Amino acid sequence: MRRRSWNSLRPSSSSGFGNVALARTSGIGTAREAVEQRRLPNRHPDRLWRGPGIGAPCAMCDVPVQTNEMEFQTQSARDGGAPCFDVYHLHVRCYSAWELVRTKVDGHPPS
Repeated sequence: MRRRSWNSLRPSSSSGFGNVALARTSGIGTAREAVEQRRLPNRHPDRLWRGPGIGAPCAMCDVPVQTNEMEFQTQSARDGGAPCFDVYHLHVRCYSAWELVRTKVDGHPPS
C-alpha cells in the first residue's frame, strides 16, 4: 500500500477549499441552517475522527469530501429507543463553521 504524503492530502484548486461550490455554500449561515433543519446536531458529538475523505457528501454543504481532502467524521447518539449513532462527514471548513454555531448563541458564547 502506498503511503500518502502530506502534500497529497492538501486541498488543491480542483477540490477542497478551492471548490467554488464549497466556498459559496460553507459559512455561518449555512451551518446555522443545518442545525435548525436538524441536518446537524446542536450539541458536541459523542465521537470525533479526522482523516482523509471517503467521498461521502458533507452533512452541511452536500459537496462530497474527496479522498484528497481532510474531513471530520462525527457520531452523535440518538435519544431514546435502541442505541445507535448518526454519522456526519464534514469538510474542515464546514466543521469549523458548525463548531462556531454550535458553541455560540446569538453571537455570544453559552454561559
